[in-house]
Amino acid sequence: MSSTPAKRKAMSPPGSSPLSKSAATDLPSPGPGSPAAAGVSTPFGPNQAGDALTGGHWLQQELPVEREDGDAESAWGSDAESSTASISSSILNYRTLNGRTYHSDSVTDGEYWGPNDKKHLEALEIYHEAIELMLDHKLHMAPIKSNIQRAIDIGTGLGFWAIDFADKYPTCEVTGTDITPVQPDWVPPNVRFEIDDATKEWAYKSDHFDFIHVRFMIGAVADWPALYKEAYRVCKPGGWIEHLDHSPVVTSDDGSVKPGSALDTYGKVMAQAGRKMGRTTTLAQETTMEEGLKAAGFVNIQVKEFKVG
Repeated sequence: MSSTPAKRKAMSPPGSSPLSKSAATDLPSPGPGSPAAAGVSTPFGPNQAGDALTGGHWLQQELPVEREDGDAESAWGSDAESSTASISSSILNYRTLNGRTYHSDSVTDGEYWGPNDKKHLEALEIYHEAIELMLDHKLHMAPIKSNIQRAIDIGTGLGFWAIDFADKYPTCEVTGTDITPVQPDWVPPNVRFEIDDATKEWAYKSDHFDFIHVRFMIGAVADWPALYKEAYRVCKPGGWIEHLDHSPVVTSDDGSVKPGSALDTYGKVMAQAGRKMGRTTTLAQETTMEEGLKAAGFVNIQVKEFKVG
């Protein structure tokens, strides 16, 4: 736990501002005599701690999700017995502000700036495709093992990454969490989705996940160190966490983004909004990620910066 992280940072070209930054780090493997070494979790089924709401649950709630097959049922069934299974249809009581819909207050008492309507969901799909291109169609940069058992996607959104990851690692149980139930119900049998607020205490056993994936969470978290501490708690010894995030502040090498232009103004307004909310929107331009991960106890922290565009 006290070993010094090995940090590698690839800087972006002069004159540009990094729009995306990824920090991957692992949790050190304790020796046989370490208390943490004894906390190895056994494989879990649908009703063990670490439980999540299933695709069948979304069908019961009659969520407005388009389906390719109306008779689709989750391979996990619809009898999840976790505490989250008692969530009522109040999760569908979306708030409407300025013609846009937002998550229900019954899910979280915090404010998240992003809408959950069709327009925003289409944008999330574009984001996913853009990141695929940026990472050369790689789902992760952390050197995880092929026999990985459990993974969690924090802020899963439409669930595309979780689904793709489950396809790549068919023996891995993949959980995706979000505050809005917009995920599909027809998914690989090793995927399940849970409505959960990641800014609160995580309802999972310690040393539970081999891989923790966090992406596009700017403006969503007021206390990143606390979130990283929860991630550290539920990460198995020797496991990995990977966090990829961006900044809305746009610059250019050739000066094409002029001061006062729409793109320039957008970035400044979003940065100011994050400061006023107390939830930063400029993670890619800060050291919050690497410092927070180190403070939580993670080691072997590797930071990569990407120039987008």
